[in-house]
Amino acid sequence: MSELIGYAGRIWFVNSVKFLDHNSADVYSYDPVSWRRKQRIGHRKAMVDIPGGAFLMGSDDGEPAERPIHRVVLSAFSIDRFETTNAEFGAFVSATGYVTDSERSGVGWDWDGKWREIKGADWRRPHGPASSILELERHPVVQVSWNDAQAYCRWRGKRLPTEAEWERAARGSGDRTYPWGNEPPRYGTRYRASYGSDKCCRADAGDGYFFTAPVGSFPLGRSPFGVEDLAGNVWEWVQDWFDPGFYRQSPAASPVNNTMGERRVIRGGGWGNNPSGLRSTLRHANPPEIGLSMVGFRCAR
Repeated sequence: MSELIGYAGRIWFVNSVKFLDHNSADVYSYDPVSWRRKQRIGHRKAMVDIPGGAFLMGSDDGEPAERPIHRVVLSAFSIDRFETTNAEFGAFVSATGYVTDSERSGVGWDWDGKWREIKGADWRRPHGPASSILELERHPVVQVSWNDAQAYCRWRGKRLPTEAEWERAARGSGDRTYPWGNEPPRYGTRYRASYGSDKCCRADAGDGYFFTAPVGSFPLGRSPFGVEDLAGNVWEWVQDWFDPGFYRQSPAASPVNNTMGERRVIRGGGWGNNPSGLRSTLRHANPPEIGLSMVGFRCAR
């Protein structure tokens, strides 16, 4: 039996036999080999309710794809408090037999001086065959494509958030640079996010983690609504196709770009980015069929 310990108002488990199913309402025990749930052992509130309303999206001071700043009105929605973890994705794979895009193609993308395809990299081996997610159950799953993320969210009765929903969850109604405000990610000797340095992407910023961090490790970085890790740790897939000019023509009410393109939007920055890469308005994108070691996701409803 695992000893339960308290940490920042949540429940962690000291080994891999039992741990928190972060983005469901329940706490389960797991078989660490098969990833199968064994029994329900607790209950928690794991989604954050975001009220409907108006906010300012984008930035006139950022990259061209972030412009112009514009008013958006959204209906109320809920979003996962944490990024989807290896444990949660493993339970999905165990229950459904799902095979990810990286597993089918035999390659995933990792940083080795530059982004390149690595044979044998997938969600179980995020940096290639010599790597592992052993003892990383609470870390965000990576090497998952947009297709994989969408499949997981549907299995959970959820969906990926739209780009507008993601930014609303990160910024609230204010014009802030990061989810926590305008201050840099480092606060004296304390950190608000898992991120890198100016020497992207294998330079440690001193946050205590070389790559990903366990979800919820940086409570100082919560958004105005209490959503965690919306800056740093991993980039997050959202629903929209990427169009660098979409903001110039997007509707004010519940915008989402469903016009098919070549890439899907990712948001939030990751473990290798410098502080500028963690800005809540920054828009990047990747092809929907590839997995990368710095990209994960969370679900909405």
